[in-house]
Amino acid sequence: MSRPGLTAVPRAVRHFHHLAAADRARLFLAEPGEIRVDGDRELLATALGATLYIPADRPGLADTVLRRSAEGITSVVLDLEDAVRESGIEEATRNAVGALDELAAAGDPSTALVFLRARGMGCIPRIVELMSATAADALTGLVIPKFDGRTAEAWLTQTA
Repeated sequence: MSRPGLTAVPRAVRHFHHLAAADRARLFLAEPGEIRVDGDRELLATALGATLYIPADRPGLADTVLRRSAEGITSVVLDLEDAVRESGIEEATRNAVGALDELAAAGDPSTALVFLRARGMGCIPRIVELMSATAADALTGLVIPKFDGRTAEAWLTQTA
């Protein structure tokens, strides 16, 4: 599901971005390069590294992402599925979208790649409805739970 005006700015990830330039020069013959999210998908898939899942209802979500990114995390999933009570899903969705706005406003190029894990079949349209163009700038992609041959068409229709 797309909405006019929601076009993410191309972002990139660089492993060991949290190390000082002198330390990277000492440790690597060739420093890790930048991997753009709009580049080679196979390369990007291997660039994610260990992905940190954070419950989307957590207070201070954007601050947590920025802090963990500064510590070297390269990919984060704001999780609306397993870690959030059913009764708290709307509040958690608003919290996650608000965190995306904050991350986009921070404009920190070293921020981890940020994904949002949907909860169930009506979750993606609700996320898109709440998102501003600014929030879309911070979102790298969606993590779709319980995706298989039986659910593929329904999930992919929501993301078209």
